[in-house]
Amino acid sequence: MEQMIIQLICATLGTFAFSMVFHLRKEFLGWAALGGFLSWAVYLLMLHGAEKNTFISCLVSAVCVAFYGEIMARKLHGPATVFIIPGVLPLIPGSGLFYTMSYAVSADWDLAQHYGFITIQFALGIAIGISLVMGIFSMARNVSDNHKAMMRKRQKTE
Repeated sequence: MEQMIIQLICATLGTFAFSMVFHLRKEFLGWAALGGFLSWAVYLLMLHGAEKNTFISCLVSAVCVAFYGEIMARKLHGPATVFIIPGVLPLIPGSGLFYTMSYAVSADWDLAQHYGFITIQFALGIAIGISLVMGIFSMARNVSDNHKAMMRKRQKTE
């Protein structure tokens, strides 16, 4: 439990620092850091509850962060990407990629394949999760825009 709390604090602070380095607007910094906390918290909860399935844990976490980013973008009148990109930062498989390359260079193909598979699971989970949510919001926006256009057209003909 103590290790999980330390991980959550580090994810939040790391996301906050990343957002500062990339000059995120001051009013978005705290919200972006909260997205990093959310992504790692969901990932840890899913990892312990989903029988240690890396892909599912990462997918659900990315979906939650993407929903969070889309909602915060509407609430704070900013682009969704400024909340989504920092939010998924704790999920990026840096160590998996490092170990994959390290074992590949030392010609330990079994371990390189093992870590490569884990890295691909992380990457696909992030990509699919964000794509699903952005697709849903895009379709909802198109339906809303079409409905508004039809209503304006109907008002003009009356």
